[in-house]
Amino acid sequence: MSLAFQEAWYYNDQEKREKWRMFIWKEFRDMIKQGVWVNVDQSSVPEGRKLIGSKWVFKEKHDGRFWAKLVCLGYSQIPGVDFSNNYATVGNDVTFRVVMVLRLMFGFHAVLLDVETGFLYGKLEEEIYMEIPSGYKEVYQEAEKDTVLELQMAMYGLVQAA
Repeated sequence: MSLAFQEAWYYNDQEKREKWRMFIWKEFRDMIKQGVWVNVDQSSVPEGRKLIGSKWVFKEKHDGRFWAKLVCLGYSQIPGVDFSNNYATVGNDVTFRVVMVLRLMFGFHAVLLDVETGFLYGKLEEEIYMEIPSGYKEVYQEAEKDTVLELQMAMYGLVQAA
C-alpha cells in the first residue's frame, strides 16, 4: 500500500486513520527528541543552496502493525556541498561466523535487538537544509511561512545516513 501523507492523515476508515496519525506523531516526536533539526528562517539559508525535500513512507505490515517513516530525498543532495564522503558499515560473513563459533565455544548468550531510531544518531558535519515536510503544519501548527529545517542529525534517505 503506497499512501501519500494526506491519504494517511485523512484515511476513510476511522480506526486506521487514528493508527496512521499515532505513528505520524511518533515519528515527529522521535525526530524532535533526537534533535534531528532546528527551525530556521529561509533567509538564513546561504545563497545558492538547494533545499532538499522529504516524503513519507507508510506501510501496513501483514501482522497488522503500522509503520510510518519520514525520509529525505537524498538523491537531490549535491556532492561536495551537501556531503563529501559517505561510509556504510558492512558486516563481513567471516566475522559473523567467527563470532558465532566463539559464542558456541564459550557458551555466550545471544540477544537480538533493534534500535528503532538507529539512523537518527549520526551528527551531521555539513549544513543541510530541508523543506518543511508534509504533515508538519497539521501536527505542530507552528511553522511560519518562510521557515525551513536545518538538519543537525542524520535522517533516513540522506547520503551520509548509513
